[in-house]
Amino acid sequence: MRIFRVLILLTIASILILTEGCNKPRKVRDPNTLVYLMYNDVQDWDPASAFSLEILPLSNLYEPLLWYDSSGDKPIFVPALATSYSSSDDGIIWTFHIREDVRFHDGRLCNARAVKQCIQRTMSIREGPGFIWDAVEEIKVVDDLIIEFHLKYPAPIDLIVSSQYGAWIYSPGLGNLDRDFIRKGYAAGTGPYKLGGWAPNQSIILEKNEDYWKFNKESYQRIDLRIVSEAATRIQMIKGDEADICSLIPIEALSSFENHPDVELKIFPSWVNHLLIFNVKKAPTDDLRIRKAIAASIDYNSIIKNIYSGMASQPTGLVPGSLPGIQPSDNLYKFDLEKAEALLKEVGINEDVTLNLSYVASSNEYWKTCLMLQSNCRKLGLNVKLNSGLWSEIWSKARRFDSAPNMIEMAWWPTYATPSDWFLGMFYTQDKPVFNLSYYSDSHIDSLIQVSRELEAFDRDKASRIYGKIQSILIDNCVAIPVADLNAWIVARKDLTGFRKNPAYATINFHHLRKEPS
Repeated sequence: MRIFRVLILLTIASILILTEGCNKPRKVRDPNTLVYLMYNDVQDWDPASAFSLEILPLSNLYEPLLWYDSSGDKPIFVPALATSYSSSDDGIIWTFHIREDVRFHDGRLCNARAVKQCIQRTMSIREGPGFIWDAVEEIKVVDDLIIEFHLKYPAPIDLIVSSQYGAWIYSPGLGNLDRDFIRKGYAAGTGPYKLGGWAPNQSIILEKNEDYWKFNKESYQRIDLRIVSEAATRIQMIKGDEADICSLIPIEALSSFENHPDVELKIFPSWVNHLLIFNVKKAPTDDLRIRKAIAASIDYNSIIKNIYSGMASQPTGLVPGSLPGIQPSDNLYKFDLEKAEALLKEVGINEDVTLNLSYVASSNEYWKTCLMLQSNCRKLGLNVKLNSGLWSEIWSKARRFDSAPNMIEMAWWPTYATPSDWFLGMFYTQDKPVFNLSYYSDSHIDSLIQVSRELEAFDRDKASRIYGKIQSILIDNCVAIPVADLNAWIVARKDLTGFRKNPAYATINFHHLRKEPS
């Protein structure tokens, strides 16, 4: 199950207390071990179905056929377990050449047959990100180091094999194991680290793979992923030199690191965005005028400046503008209370009408955005009831129409680097909603999504133009409101180098990190 990234609330009082407590003597740590503070634990160790926070350890244990590097002006594909690839003009047959003499952590050889067995297993399980392989009709082993994908319809297999979910190549030995056994902590990839141990809700240990095909003696020998759920405790640990990297620091606490002598804030681009989704079938948000009135009630500039404090940017559409293949939209909503009031008068709305808005309780930014929207709507005589909870609870209720709210605040990010991930995941017709929590259904949009997905296999410029058209129609219909395009950030030791700004993967490749000599 896809679990949405959330920010954990932190009170000002706890920040002050912990700041005072950071003067205690520092412990001497093993210089060959990097300590990373996570806010939640892995839920699924099976690389075929893992679809959430697992990307952090899995991207260091496993490798795809290709990496997608979007850190430069123009994205490029970087060879991983495939050294080269080609496709037919119609995007139906894709050929990959497998790297020679690479072995999995369990000693098995990584060859074309192993790659085929891995992907076929992921396809057959059909959980989590397995849908990315839907276009594959047949996988052929040409010889030990050449594999072919024969498709039912054109698809961008180069993008798919570089996905951050569902494209990890793992040992055929996993197919012989019970899935419950794998989920309890077993891994066999080709990556720079092996799984050394897992204490659920405490820590994950990664040990350096000395047989890694791209071995570098300067890499950390050991990675200690500590699960620390409380943001206040994570802040105390990173300030007290008990860790090298700390994730998910609340925005309001970031200023406390400005003058710290040893750690610093590192900001990275991301393809995560904050959205407000409307239920277009449920009264009163089944009325387009009401949806547009709410859209006009959101103070977008204030959200970016005062709520996200510069850690997000103004959206250019429903899909983050930095994602390749999407064009900025020219019909985005603007903050205009007079327009909102006129729309509501046209509808004849009265104060007895209540709209329900659900948001993840642990996100301070969502909470503040909801309060701002609720206040502005109240000025217009529109009553918005706020409901907070865990994402799992909100998602479960939203998938049942009778308990679904009128609006949901949520985040989205791509499985692989394509705008179709937003459109297919959230707005394509679904008889039983998974992530189409707007209950939106339009056969014309469905056909455009399918056409653009196929065009990505051989004409990405044309696909981009169609994605732009889809986005414009969805904005006109006010199915969802893009609130902010988010940055990613961590706090890390100042002497730690090697970080790479690649928004295609919500992870850190520990193999690249180095500690500068003092």
